[in-house]
Amino acid sequence: MANFIRGTAIRLQYQVFLIPRLKWNNDTIFCTKGRHYSREFPVKYIPRNISKNLENEAAPLRTRYLEKRHNSPESLLGANSKNHDAFVTPEVEEERDFMAETDNPVEMPQGIQSGRCQQDVEKSAIELLAARAFTAMELKKKLQGKKYPVEAVDAVIADFQSRGLINDVLYAEAYSRSRWSSSSWGPRRIRQALFKKGISSEDAEKAITQVFKNDEDGEDQDSGFAMSKLSMDQLCVQASKQWQRSHSASHEIRKMRMVRWLQYRGFNWSVIKHILNKLESGT
Repeated sequence: MANFIRGTAIRLQYQVFLIPRLKWNNDTIFCTKGRHYSREFPVKYIPRNISKNLENEAAPLRTRYLEKRHNSPESLLGANSKNHDAFVTPEVEEERDFMAETDNPVEMPQGIQSGRCQQDVEKSAIELLAARAFTAMELKKKLQGKKYPVEAVDAVIADFQSRGLINDVLYAEAYSRSRWSSSSWGPRRIRQALFKKGISSEDAEKAITQVFKNDEDGEDQDSGFAMSKLSMDQLCVQASKQWQRSHSASHEIRKMRMVRWLQYRGFNWSVIKHILNKLESGT
C-alpha cells in the first residue's frame, strides 16, 4: 500500500511540472513547455497583426513612394491637363518662364559682341602700359597671349599708335639711353636688342645716333668710332675701372679681359683699340 501511494504521488508531481506557463508582456507571449534541470527556454511569439506591419515596413522605399504618388490628387488630374494647370501657382509659372529663357539664350548681335571684345582688349592694354612701356610688337604678343581675337588686337594697337600711347621711336631712344648709362652697352648690342623688340632698323639707327652722337658741336673723335667725344670719355671711365680690378694679373691677361669686356658690350674694333691705347698709356 505504501509503495502504491508513493508511485501515485511521483506521477502527479511529474504531470504538474509539464503544465505550460503563459506570460504576457507588451503584447508579446512567452511560452515555456516545461522544465529541464530547473531551466526555462523562452520562445517569442508574434501575433498576426504585428507581422503585417513589419512586412509593410520591409517593403522597398521606392515602391511605397510610387504607390503614394499614384494615389495622390495630382496624379488623378493627369488625364485632364486643364484641371492640372489650375493647381499651378504664379511662382511656379515664373520659374518655368525663367528656365525656358535659360535653355534658349538670346544671341547678341555680332557688332555688340565685337565692340565688347575690343573694350576688353583696350582695358588689358591700358593695364599693361600702366606698368611699363611696350613696343607695338611686345604689346601685341602680350594681348594675343590672353586669347583675344587678332582683329581686335590689331585695331587697338593701331588706335593707340594714332593717339600716341605707343611710340616705337621714343621707346627706342629711351631704351638705348638707359642701357648705355646703366650697363655701358655699345651701339651693336643695343641695335640687336631693339630688333628683338620689334623696332625697325631706321628707328633703331635714329635712337643710337641720338644717344652716342650727342655733342653740342657735333664733332666725333673719329669716323670709325660712331661715337661722340663725350661718349668716348664716359666709356674710358668705365673701362679704367675694369682695368684696375685685374691689376694683380699679367699685362696680357688684363688686355685680353678688357677686349672681351668691350666686345661683349657691343663695341667695334676701332673703339676697342682706342680704349686699350689710352689704358696702356695711362692717360
